[in-house]
Amino acid sequence: MVTIKDIADIANARTPMQWDDSPYAGFSDVEPWIEVNENYHQINAANQLADPDSVFHYYQKLIRLRKEHPVIVYGHYELLDADNEAVFTYTREYQGKKLLCVCNFTGENQTVELPEEFRTGAAKRLIGNYPEQETPGALRPWEALVLLIGE
Repeated sequence: MVTIKDIADIANARTPMQWDDSPYAGFSDVEPWIEVNENYHQINAANQLADPDSVFHYYQKLIRLRKEHPVIVYGHYELLDADNEAVFTYTREYQGKKLLCVCNFTGENQTVELPEEFRTGAAKRLIGNYPEQETPGALRPWEALVLLIGE
């Protein structure tokens, strides 16, 4: 017979919301009927809010950038290097602005040929999931980078 705990283990998403690192992850004052994930001391909403480099704050930045830069929403999309299964690269162009998005979808370093216009000092880094790109076109594992020119 499959138990509720078995289902929770299989689904891995069927656990109480991890609000903080207090007992039962701040979800309840009493033991919930479904087990709280063991990682609630490290992974919880309070930690995300307190960490400026968290996934929560990264998504806030993405939303803010989308509102500030119409090229993200309305720009003409062009896929670059379509045969590259490791790196997703595209541009968007709108009202004299051009955006380049480069995402490494592997756990290994990757090298990409950036368009000439983005290799110059004119490109502004809008966001990335590493503090700074070390070498143009050299992507670290799981690195995502967005550059903008024309601003």
